[in-house]
Formats: sequence, C-alpha cells, structure tokens
Amino acid sequence: MATLTTFALAQDRETWPVLSAWVKELKPEEQRAVLLLLYGEFNDHYIAKIAPANQNSVDGARWAIRMLGWSQFLLSELATKNEDMRIFFREDADRTRVLSFNWSSEKWLEDGRRSKVKLTEFARGVSSRVGDQVMRDHAVKLKRTATALIVASMGGASLSNKQ
Repeated sequence: MATLTTFALAQDRETWPVLSAWVKELKPEEQRAVLLLLYGEFNDHYIAKIAPANQNSVDGARWAIRMLGWSQFLLSELATKNEDMRIFFREDADRTRVLSFNWSSEKWLEDGRRSKVKLTEFARGVSSRVGDQVMRDHAVKLKRTATALIVASMGGASLSNKQ
C-alpha cells in the first residue's frame, strides 16, 4: 500500500501542473471565476468528506488542516492575473500552516469568518455572465482541475506530515 501511495503522490506532482496550467492563461475576470469555483469544489469536498473523517484524532485533524493550507497555496499559484486573490490565498495558506501546529478553535472560526467575507468580495467582482460562460466553456476542465486540486492537496499534506 505504501508503494501505491508513493506512486500516487509522484503522479499528482506531475498531474497538478498539467491540469491546472490553463487557469493561468485566462482573462482576469474568467480566472477569478475559475479560482472561486475551484475553491468552492475543494471546500465542498473538504466539509463533506475530509473534516468529518479526521475530526477524532489530533494527527488526523492536523493533516486535514495542512491539506486545506496546501489547497490555498496551490490556488495562489494559479492567480497570475488577480494579485489580490494570490495574496489572499497565500496569506490563508500561511495562517493555516501555523494553525496546524498551534491549534485554536477560536482562531480557526475567526479566520474562517474573515475568509468568507473576503471570498464574497471576490465573487462580487465576477459578473454572472462571465461566471455562467466559464462554467459552460470549461465544465470538464473545471472538474478535472478540482479533482487534481483535492488529490494534490492530500499529497502535500501527507508529505508535510513527514517533515
């Protein structure tokens, strides 16, 4: 099983850059819409599957938090035409990394509220026409990239667990 996991992690490091490269080439408003959609897909999966499965152990909870941080870091790398989003995701990734070592539920809730406010502001910057067009034109790529984001974040969290 360890061999399969090692193989999967090696594959993910190669797959993520390939499957996500298209996002860097989008126009700024389209890129903003895609980043929000990817974040939403990741967050839905995280809330439904990852957090509940890892809430009963300290190591599991820390791994899940690191996974969240990795997703934010990976999204920050895609925000080539949206400096404000790049900074937001990078700062969130840094806060999440620190939080994974110094757990505080109050801090977690406070950071979560702040992030929701900021994401709402970002969403206001995307017209519904552009959002609809992005979902129509890039539906398959969005799904593949969202899945790659989840898998690459799991891999990153597992690697940082060993450090």
